[in-house]
Amino acid sequence: DTLELADNRFAAVRHGQDYLIRGNASSLFDLNISLHDGWAFLGQTQVWGDIGLGDLEIAPDGSFELLLNGTGHGKGLEIPPEARLVQIREYYADWTRHTPGEFEIVRVGSEGSAPARLAPDAIARRLTAVLPWIEGYLRAHGALVNHLRTLPPNELPQPTAQVGGNSHIRYSFGRFDLGERQALLIEFPVPDARLWSLQW
Repeated sequence: DTLELADNRFAAVRHGQDYLIRGNASSLFDLNISLHDGWAFLGQTQVWGDIGLGDLEIAPDGSFELLLNGTGHGKGLEIPPEARLVQIREYYADWTRHTPGEFEIVRVGSEGSAPARLAPDAIARRLTAVLPWIEGYLRAHGALVNHLRTLPPNELPQPTAQVGGNSHIRYSFGRFDLGERQALLIEFPVPDARLWSLQW
């Protein structure tokens, strides 16, 4: 039996700096790397660049390098002034074979040096930002549930990309209202996708 799973990793980036992502994807089913201006559930919905596993130059041993280009020099995924986050999304389709990949991100020019110690006010700002993050996450998903309650029951629309989401991913949401001794039967053509799933 197989069980599909996606996992996410994030790192802060900024325009004006270059970053090198090194990794190994040999243990993964799929991989996607994207740049965001922030968290979609906080209203920061812009996405710049989605690079999938097929877009990367993967060595025979599964290793790769990707430049996040924030200075305008060289190739790679360009970091625009508004971008704040890079997201790595890993996919496992078979838990007997697929395990988390290995990744590191280094700001070009800082190799071998430790990050500067954070000042107390910087730590306080980061801790203070946690509460709006939690509130925004709960509000956004609560709004999604409320929206689903307005949809006609027992129907699923055509899957589409979501605002602030990954352009390689399509979602379809619906709600179901079944009576006693009724069963739900979902019929659709097999998707033209490397990985798809149903969740309820």
